Amino acid sequence: MILENAKIILKDKVIDGSVRIEGASIAEVSEGYIGKDERIDIKGKYLAPGIIELHSHGGGGYDFLDDDDEAIIKASDAHLEHGVTSILPTAVSTSDDALFRFIDRYLGIDKKIHQNLIGIHLEGPFFSVKEKGAQEDRFIRPINIGYAMKVLERAEGAVRRWSFAPELDGADEFMEKLSAEGVMLSAAHTSATYDDISRAYDHGLRMLTHFYSGMSTITRIDGRRVLGAVESGYLIDDLYTEIIPDGHHLPPELLKFIFRFKRNDRITGCSDSMRAAGMGEGPSILGPKENGLDVIVEDGVAKLPDRTAYAGSVAVGDTMARVLRSALGLTMPEIFRILSLQSAAALGIDNMKGSIEKGKDADIIVMDENLETRMVFLNGKRRK
Repeated sequence: MILENAKIILKDKVIDGSVRIEGASIAEVSEGYIGKDERIDIKGKYLAPGIIELHSHGGGGYDFLDDDDEAIIKASDAHLEHGVTSILPTAVSTSDDALFRFIDRYLGIDKKIHQNLIGIHLEGPFFSVKEKGAQEDRFIRPINIGYAMKVLERAEGAVRRWSFAPELDGADEFMEKLSAEGVMLSAAHTSATYDDISRAYDHGLRMLTHFYSGMSTITRIDGRRVLGAVESGYLIDDLYTEIIPDGHHLPPELLKFIFRFKRNDRITGCSDSMRAAGMGEGPSILGPKENGLDVIVEDGVAKLPDRTAYAGSVAVGDTMARVLRSALGLTMPEIFRILSLQSAAALGIDNMKGSIEKGKDADIIVMDENLETRMVFLNGKRRK
């Protein structure tokens, strides 16, 4: 199959040309005419690499923790409609029963059919109560290595990312054991100092979850100024910082600050979306319907009912692309390095995904000039 007459977004430029897909892979990228295979005329629209979502709690009216056999598929498919071709369904801190049911449901899904599901992200439960944000007190706990290994065993290798507070007792052993299992470690809802983050980096920490949200900044200890997790993100060059470009969590001025002072090739985007992503405003629930947290969606973002904090975004993949363009004036290659290639690199899958290149998975989306998703190809098969 050939996608022709397209503006192809590569890593460093945009070219006019065609892409040939063979099976599940990209076979050729050319500025000229390609062969005589089945052809789809893109009519001058953009061909972009599929967006890689490393942090989403749901969408389309479903939370990944819902006690519903179809919740994971329905929520991930809602994001697929908006250009997200790879997703890590994310679980907030919750009860053991809810977490294990979620893991079991994920394992029961046929990944040969639902190829956008690339693993699980656990956001919790090892957090600082002081920086809990929308996480519930009753589910936050100290680090317990035995419990963590029980979760990993239950997940049979499906856990690809775990967000936690690295200043907690037992964090070093936790990081060493999870790194050995190939789990990407990310700091979140943390009161860590620079020394804590620096030590954690030496033990395998590779990302700061939803940068600026639920994390410490400069404070005083015994009169001395001490740097927090936010400043660590700037000082530790190789540490990835995950931003939420939904137009709310990070105002345009703060986004500009981040992009001016953080190494741009270590910035990744995520929606941190909850069940109301892609839907209307009004009351909703963060986490599973059975014991989740009541929230309100208004002004384009989910909030706690008392309006003291955000409770997740309602953004989808192409929303993030539009915000990065409007707020920062990023070029198309820059936008998709943030949303695709660098997310793939952080997870260690950039040899297969994240850019339009020969030999990589044919996860490709078609976007119009307004950055609305018009077509989606997942592993070479059209899904929209």
